[in-house]
Amino acid sequence: MPPRWRQRAKEPCERHRRDAKLTEQTRQIHHKSGGICGSPRVHAILKRASLAVGRKRVKRLMSEAQLSGLSPRRKGFTRRGPRATLL
Repeated sequence: MPPRWRQRAKEPCERHRRDAKLTEQTRQIHHKSGGICGSPRVHAILKRASLAVGRKRVKRLMSEAQLSGLSPRRKGFTRRGPRATLL
């Protein structure tokens, strides 16, 4: 029987297997949303699907997979008129 450290080098541990599966699920959610969903929204979707996963774990996996959501854009701004005076 080979030592444990040799077995560990061959096959990934349970945590890495679960992370890989969860990363694939986050990729699918991110792709379905058109790249809009960030980690908080992906976490909420996973929670609604009754998956017990932490918000920081989702954030870590998304950053490792280089997935990021879009931040909401500002809805316009006020421009100063050319003849306006500053007080």
